[in-house]
Amino acid sequence: MTAQQEVISDHPWSLDEAPATYIDAMCRGIIGFKLPIDSIQAQFKLSQNKTVENITGVINGLAQLKTNDAAEMAMKVANQNNG
Repeated sequence: MTAQQEVISDHPWSLDEAPATYIDAMCRGIIGFKLPIDSIQAQFKLSQNKTVENITGVINGLAQLKTNDAAEMAMKVANQNNG
């Protein structure tokens, strides 16, 4: 997952850069569980509570990533914020 998300960065981070003690601590924090699902409700958090300047920055930052996912998210942020 890290490789997939970091590939668009100018300086991609690699798991190999993390100290073994950090990886060990993070792995000890993983807990598995099962949870029955009766229904699903969705809510979008697309910078609705931000200033116009911040929203514009989010959209511009996503556009700079030049990926389909980022472009789609930028469009969703713009549409959700009337613009």
